[in-house]
Amino acid sequence: MLNHGINIIEKEDNIVVQKSASGVPVVWGTAPVHLTEHPENAVNRIVLCNNISEAKEKLGYSEDFEKYTLCQVMKMCFLEYAVAPIVFINVLDPTKHVKSFSSKTVTVEKAQATLVMDGVLLDSLTIEDSDGPLTKDSDYVLSRTDEQVVITLIGEKETSSLTVSGKQIDASAVTDLDVIGGYDDETGVETGIELIRQVYPSTNLIPGIMAAPGFSHHPVVGATLVAKCTNINGCFTAETVLDIDTTLCKKRNQLADAKKTAGFCDRSSYLIWPMAKRDGLMIYGSAVVIAATIATDIANGDIPNVTPSNKEAKIDAAVLADGTEVLVDFEQADDINKLGINTFLSMNGWNVWGNYTAAYPKKTAMNAKFWCIRRFFSWHGNNFIKNNLMKLDGVANKKLIETICDEENLRCNGYVSNGVCAAASISFLAEDNTGESISEGKLVFRQKLGVYGPAQQIENNLEYDAESVVSSLTE
Repeated sequence: MLNHGINIIEKEDNIVVQKSASGVPVVWGTAPVHLTEHPENAVNRIVLCNNISEAKEKLGYSEDFEKYTLCQVMKMCFLEYAVAPIVFINVLDPTKHVKSFSSKTVTVEKAQATLVMDGVLLDSLTIEDSDGPLTKDSDYVLSRTDEQVVITLIGEKETSSLTVSGKQIDASAVTDLDVIGGYDDETGVETGIELIRQVYPSTNLIPGIMAAPGFSHHPVVGATLVAKCTNINGCFTAETVLDIDTTLCKKRNQLADAKKTAGFCDRSSYLIWPMAKRDGLMIYGSAVVIAATIATDIANGDIPNVTPSNKEAKIDAAVLADGTEVLVDFEQADDINKLGINTFLSMNGWNVWGNYTAAYPKKTAMNAKFWCIRRFFSWHGNNFIKNNLMKLDGVANKKLIETICDEENLRCNGYVSNGVCAAASISFLAEDNTGESISEGKLVFRQKLGVYGPAQQIENNLEYDAESVVSSLTE
């Protein structure tokens, strides 16, 4: 850097993102970690990213979305909607999900040769010329530009061609069991979806939305995500966005059976069908819904009471996995929504369409059927826990009770004044707090939240006013 002169500092991908804390997404899948400096550090770890530059550095980025599913979320959240933060958990292991490739011959021109191949692990390469193996950093150095590995000869080594062999990442080797993960009793290591437990302790962010685009349409993965939505860290609650399998369900009249077969019927789940296409790239619907939901939260004071339905879906088409375009109108979308499944509707541009959780129509309570109300209840409950953690083990006297009620009612008054709730309050009632419970150190509060639901139907009754016509002609 010059002390006297003109300096240029160039930043890549300088996209300004808006940040949300109301529904922090946690997503599982595969990332092109071979593009990072230390691929082994990006496996089954909590990776918090606030923009595409961080994502590229920590996880890598590729537009081969079929292989690298986490990149779908990177594109939608960072590049399309410009929202953050996102917690990524990559399960593609460069020590496990790999395959060898046999010798490839590359031509040397001006002391450089280029190997064009996806997923190459630089540390695995063996490079030879006609005299035998070459030594890294003595005979050559390596660099990479996306999926091109550049071999630069150094010193006095001269040759017209090189043979290269080694290993490359094999994303197709990742299975549902890798995503589901588990806990190893011997090592104490957690993997896959089991890592949800580590998100709050490591980031101080409460998980809001869980997803696994590319895997959540598999019933076993979807069921695991649903199971992990409750009792996170023993106290927190989240929601999940699940995809309906478009390889099996290609028509609207197959959706009811598809939902039943998958077993997706929980109030925490938002089901989306079909997939989407953006810039020629196939994207799972859940990746779109996550981004649209967080953008909606941000636009409404970072409070998750507003539905993502009828909000912009930044897509070019709704499609099946085979690329077939899907167009539904209001009537067809309504039929889909009545199943507790949501979709994309092209009316004045593409929009997310649908308010119901997967529990609908079997469950009709407001905080069970409407996803925005379900999310508000979880968010409010999580915040109540976080706001009052410091009060635990305090003296259980009247002052403590009044402090909790006063602080919480102040927050509730804000909901009412901002039009989020019709009414909201908390109270400490004698009937809920017996001598036995108090002697055990247990204080029970009762809270009511009158959250407004979505105006998903607006009716206008039109009638012909004959009298006005007659009056205008005769008076």
